[in-house]
Amino acid sequence: RAVFWRGMIRGHDRDDGPLCALDGGNYARLQAAALSYAHPEHVDVKCTHARHCRPGATVCPDQPRDATEALVAANVSLVSVDRPTPRRDYANYRFVLNLPGSTGGSYSRNLNHLWALGGVVMNWRAPFVEWYFPALEPGATHEEVDKRTLVDAVRAIEGDEKRIAKLVAGARRVDDDFFCSACLADY
Repeated sequence: RAVFWRGMIRGHDRDDGPLCALDGGNYARLQAAALSYAHPEHVDVKCTHARHCRPGATVCPDQPRDATEALVAANVSLVSVDRPTPRRDYANYRFVLNLPGSTGGSYSRNLNHLWALGGVVMNWRAPFVEWYFPALEPGATHEEVDKRTLVDAVRAIEGDEKRIAKLVAGARRVDDDFFCSACLADY
């Protein structure tokens, strides 16, 4: 019943300054992975392998780490699995998470395929906007989450079959209306 994500954390070691802005997505990914360590019954966020889990050793000034994030950054094996999860297996999860891309916290291709999986889509709050985002409605097509709200969102939804059905149907509509072949060609 935990929200699922697999991928990489590719932090950049920088002293500070404008290049730290490139780590926004990695920072979100580290936050989510730390929640997985702290709340494994609700969050299943892992790097596909320890070698793909490299939070930056230098903490950027605007991206402070709490104790759990620091522990996970220092011990990536806590949030790593030995192999990637095949995409076809993502459909086995009731809740799927989209995290910002690892470069600059921007667009991530991951979200595009989550709509069709038949699960509840949880989208991590981020500053980027996709072309179809104006058609999305939190609570109807997906849930918007972040470090403060992810665990509570999973808890609130996991036993509410009516809400789950509504969110799954909303995600399916997003896929049908925006990601069908003709839809993409029209765009």
